[in-house]
Amino acid sequence: MGTLKGEVTINTAEDSYTLVYSVNAIIALEEKTGLPITRIGEFLGGDAFSFANARTFFWAGLIEHHDLSETEAGSLMSEVGIEEAMTRAADALKASLPQEAAKGNARPRKAPGGIGKTS
Repeated sequence: MGTLKGEVTINTAEDSYTLVYSVNAIIALEEKTGLPITRIGEFLGGDAFSFANARTFFWAGLIEHHDLSETEAGSLMSEVGIEEAMTRAADALKASLPQEAAKGNARPRKAPGGIGKTS
């Protein structure tokens, strides 16, 4: 597979990993959390923060290029540092989404004129 929009690299002493929030990664994240992508930020900051949700968010960014379990993703987070892991994952998500979706303002496009109209 080629390079996807929004790919961000995270390095360890021995390896490098690519984070990207492709359509499949976003769907996996939504399925695991039960939240739409526009609400993911709610559990990543403030009083709603949890390590379980942070690990799931990080794991979803890895699945396009790496066959890691959530537990392995958590170990990788520990290795690179939680703050670094979350910063890089947030950068990848922001780069992967259209600007309006990244701000939580995404709206579906209107259908072209004439479709569904009656004369």
